[in-house]
Amino acid sequence: MIEISTDQISWSTKHGSEWPLHVSTKAALGAESVLPYLDPSINGDALLRGANFASAGVGILNDTGVQFANIIRIPQQFAYFEEYQRRVAQILGEAETERLVEEALVSSITLGGNDYVNNYYLLPVSLRSVQFTVPDYTEYIVSEYEKYLRVKFLLFS
Repeated sequence: MIEISTDQISWSTKHGSEWPLHVSTKAALGAESVLPYLDPSINGDALLRGANFASAGVGILNDTGVQFANIIRIPQQFAYFEEYQRRVAQILGEAETERLVEEALVSSITLGGNDYVNNYYLLPVSLRSVQFTVPDYTEYIVSEYEKYLRVKFLLFS
């Protein structure tokens, strides 16, 4: 179930796990675009404006996108985000960087679509479509993402 208010989106699985995501509503429209993090020109003011860590073709499941070359999987995206924070801290200092990240506008986090397209629906009969119904596959994908977040951030223990 997904619930949306003016400052928070939360969703819960059928097992009762709830995942709140704070969403800043200030500057939601008209915010300046940010560069991809791997763009060589992202430094100085461009770095302080933010960065895009997305990668086309990536999915929650590790085998999603294997048919594409050079996709940046979720663990590497988080590693780049940590590197980004270190680079910003060299400019602003640790405390100001922490404040900047806490107050940052996250325009979107979109995951899971490729897990369906490439691992469930792509072939006439995929292993995952034989293993799971669509609702069960959805629960599986959410639980895999939940596991990753628990390990990565030691969240929601």
